[in-house]
Amino acid sequence: MRNKHTLIIILLCFLSRLPQILSNNLFLDGDECIVGLMAKHLNEGIEFPMYFYGQSFIFSLFEVGLISASYSLCGISDVGIKLTMLLLWTIGVIFFYKTLTQLNGRNAWAPLLITILLIFCPAWAVWSMKARGGYLTSFLLSSLFCYVILNDRFNKRRITYLLLGLILIIIYECQPIWIPGLAPIIVYQLMRSKEIRFSLNFILGVVFGYAFFLFYIHTTSSTGAISLVMAPDNILKSFSMIPMRIFHNMTGSYYHWQWIDLNWGTNFLAVCYTFLILAILSSSLYFIFKKKVLMPLFYIFALSVLFTLTYSSFSELYNARHLLPLMAYSLLMFFMFMDRFVGKAFYFTICAFFISLGAISLFSFKDYKMENHGKALLLEVISYLEKEDIQYTFCSNGLMQWQITFYSQERIISRSIHNSDRYPAYVDKVNRALDTSNAQVALVGAWGNQPTLEPKRVMFIEDEYYIYLNPSRSLLKAQKFILPD
Repeated sequence: MRNKHTLIIILLCFLSRLPQILSNNLFLDGDECIVGLMAKHLNEGIEFPMYFYGQSFIFSLFEVGLISASYSLCGISDVGIKLTMLLLWTIGVIFFYKTLTQLNGRNAWAPLLITILLIFCPAWAVWSMKARGGYLTSFLLSSLFCYVILNDRFNKRRITYLLLGLILIIIYECQPIWIPGLAPIIVYQLMRSKEIRFSLNFILGVVFGYAFFLFYIHTTSSTGAISLVMAPDNILKSFSMIPMRIFHNMTGSYYHWQWIDLNWGTNFLAVCYTFLILAILSSSLYFIFKKKVLMPLFYIFALSVLFTLTYSSFSELYNARHLLPLMAYSLLMFFMFMDRFVGKAFYFTICAFFISLGAISLFSFKDYKMENHGKALLLEVISYLEKEDIQYTFCSNGLMQWQITFYSQERIISRSIHNSDRYPAYVDKVNRALDTSNAQVALVGAWGNQPTLEPKRVMFIEDEYYIYLNPSRSLLKAQKFILPD
């Protein structure tokens, strides 16, 4: 039965994302293009990038390695990257399902229903396929972590806790936003084991893992980590924004700090999820106050949800993606609550309601666009540049330099207005080209952001992009480009 359920989960993970995969709006953002280029360099043996370019945090080797392997099988493409990331997410979903099956629920089919809720929740509609370095690795490893630490077949061995300590450090290096939710589960299991040797082995695994990454970071020239945890000026205001933050995360329709209003159906479903999460979380506090005895794991998962929300409230750099761990922890809490209080008929009705709305919402993500300037027009820009034998460009739009470099497969190297970037080699190549008399360079940007240019030397791509051939140093400096002396 479980093998059949696993097959259903795999099929639903891929079928639910087909509208996005087949959409004309499929387009990698600049950060995804960085990961795609990292994988290309790994595949070609140029580098062995462990961290997101330019940083000593966001451990990205798993995602980069899988994408590199997909290049060897299917070539370099944005669809290939998306499908590879979806595979990584699907494996994480399978471990999430396996975690539910071992929590001793009354209904054998309940773990499958709760897992389908996760699959069809719009919170993961876009991010289940986003090659952003570390996020999907953290989701997979946190699901594996919960499966192992809550499984009595594994958690009675000392080696298990040593490995769990190592896994926890990898999750931390990938994305620390998963750690607050895991903390109550770790403390619960270590206290439940009543074996000091298990705790010592876990700590040993953490120490070994941290020492390894600390040594590696000191041997690189990457920039240091930026802490997400910084006290805002008004902490009460930050806490008051929690419901809105849950809502934005549950819509799954955002790009960086910009929320994208996709449609009323997705918004309504996000409101329902927000109400459900806050209602069940509040009920846990009510049960504690009334001294009602429930399954301990219900309270543990409620703490996971609470710690995840609290952690996000202390961040001045908060982004909707920082609540990505919330959905899985919330469904674990929801699973324990439903198993205790709800009959089969109502259980099925609630799940069917959310799954149906989720299916409609995920289909609508075929219309999701992170920016107005899409892939087709960017490819026209690249085609024109190649026709003019342009191999180096200055980009006036942030992150566009990575899109040009990736989608041209490095036939065109691009840099932004800054004289330093995540991959300094690109900046150096473009700078040298500007100072080489026989090199062809161009200034590229999006419509509405163009400077005053000579009409005869500027090319417009459907009034969306502009291309200015062989700009002078003075023109580039006038457009805020920082150039070496």
